This record gives sequence, structure tokens and C-alpha cells, in this order.
Amino acid sequence: YESLKDRGKEPGPEDFGRNRERLVERQIRYVPVNLREAVFILSAMGRFTDRLYQLLAEKIPQLPCKGGTEYELLTHLTYIQEEDGGWSIQRSVADILSEKLPSATRELVTEVLFQIADRKFQGSHGEDLEEESLDALYVLFEMDGEKHPSPRLASAMTDRAKEEQRKRHFASSAEWQLRGVEMWKRLGDCP
Repeated sequence: YESLKDRGKEPGPEDFGRNRERLVERQIRYVPVNLREAVFILSAMGRFTDRLYQLLAEKIPQLPCKGGTEYELLTHLTYIQEEDGGWSIQRSVADILSEKLPSATRELVTEVLFQIADRKFQGSHGEDLEEESLDALYVLFEMDGEKHPSPRLASAMTDRAKEEQRKRHFASSAEWQLRGVEMWKRLGDCP
């Protein structure tokens, strides 16, 4: 660690080879106890926007409210970086930490993300969730698309493709259609 710092390089988990998991576990020990499960949730998601986080925090008690000092602490962890108008968790860290997320919490996060993606989210503000709906669907795909393909997610993606096509957003429509068809193929049930 010190030799990397002396050379002006910011050390990351990829610099530590087989000890990567131990390094990540050591880093999480320095996260305040009340924020650890939030780190596991965000790691499972891989990426999030401030608004998507705010919606999730309304329904998921393990996530501190956006705007407070706890949220600031989360977004200033070294493995969470600002990216494309949102935040992403370094993949090598996310892979290790997301495995530690309890299955009941993963199911809750998945359900709330589906509510947002389907625009059935009953939050405190009642506004249109068009952009957040797209963000939630993307996070669901990244979170569970590869490891846990599901007919619900495949349907949501092909439905999104149809909606994007109706709005004449053809590139976006093609992207969602491709993702949906690929997932249907993995499920062995391509419509």
C-alpha cells in the first residue's frame, strides 16, 4: 500500500491480487456500522443516481435518507465514484460486497426497483418517474440479469422496448429489446 502511495498511485483492490477479498473486508470494517448494509445494497446495485437512491430510501430502512451526513459519507467512500450523472461502485469491490447482502434484503431492493421500473412506486412525492424508471430497469438488469435471469425482468425489458418504440426512441428500443430477448433465451423460453 505504502509503496503504491509513494509512487503517486491511488491503491485499489485490483492491486492486491489474491488478498483482494481480505482488503475489501478490511475496508468495510472502517465504514460506520449503521451504513454497512447500505454499502452492501449499493454494491449489489452497482450504480445509482441521487434520485433513484432517494426513492429507494423511502422504502428500504437500511438506506439513510439522501441529503444527510450519512449519505455524504456513503458517496465519499473511495470505491464509490461519480459517473454519468450518478454513482458507481468499483466492480471488483461490488462483486465481493454484493455477495454479503442478505437474500431478504436483496428481494426487498429488487421489488422496490421493479415498482419504480413499472411506475407503480407509491412514494411521498407522486411525480412522474420516467427517468428513474429507466434507471431502475438498468440497475435491475445489471444487478440480476446475468446471475438471476427472470421472466419478470425479461418482460419488463421487452415492455420497455415497446414503450420506447412508441415514443420513436428507436435506439433505446433496440437496446432494451436485445436485452429482453437475450434474457428470454437464457431462460429457454423466448416468446
